[in-house]
Amino acid sequence: MSPHLVRLATPLGWFAMLLSGAHPGAASTLNFSNGGIVGVGSDIACLSDPPIFETRESAYDGFTVRNNFYYPAVGEVWYAHVVISHPGNPCSGGSATGIEILRPPNTVYAIDADNPVFCAIRNQSQQVHIYYRQNQGCPQAPGPGGDADGDAFWAYDGVTPQAWIIATGTFLELMIPLRSTTPLTAQTLQFRVNPDLGVFGYPQVGVYVTGDVVFRNDLEYDQIVPDVCTISGTTLCQLVQ
Repeated sequence: MSPHLVRLATPLGWFAMLLSGAHPGAASTLNFSNGGIVGVGSDIACLSDPPIFETRESAYDGFTVRNNFYYPAVGEVWYAHVVISHPGNPCSGGSATGIEILRPPNTVYAIDADNPVFCAIRNQSQQVHIYYRQNQGCPQAPGPGGDADGDAFWAYDGVTPQAWIIATGTFLELMIPLRSTTPLTAQTLQFRVNPDLGVFGYPQVGVYVTGDVVFRNDLEYDQIVPDVCTISGTTLCQLVQ
């Protein structure tokens, strides 16, 4: 059975407990509604003779919906995410990757202690570790991006922002909390993925935010599972505290 990552009323918020069965009756499941996969750049497979050209990285993005059905409401926190894989096998062993988010209109960041940015990394041993603090390398605030409409979310080494080092055969998933101030009807959420000089990919999805009044606790006790935890063969999905 796949693990459930359950949000409890604690400072850790979303990933306070790992379960593999029942969850509180008040909980709802937050799933991601995703756009299509895009290829990002190409490389030559290491030591291939004759040279074999392959996709360097693949990426898609999405936004959270409740129980596969209910869209987020105006004023409610929802999460955007981008999932990046590295199927290419250059002799460098991977790519240093910049990531920017291009938010839909009338949408602001909702990052705070209860709703942090989460960074889920699936390594070559098929284990997923989830980080939520800047001193763990997971960014908790946007920085200026290269795209005029985008904000960068860099990896961190201490206080120094740096590109994400995504190795061949690994996955990275960033989950960023947002809040929309008006209804959205398929307005574009887009990420800018930059694995090499002059190489860009733009996964995108149309986001829906309803203007209906919704009576529910603000995400308390909801459960959310990163997409990278559901990949076949994953042996561990763990919050790093």
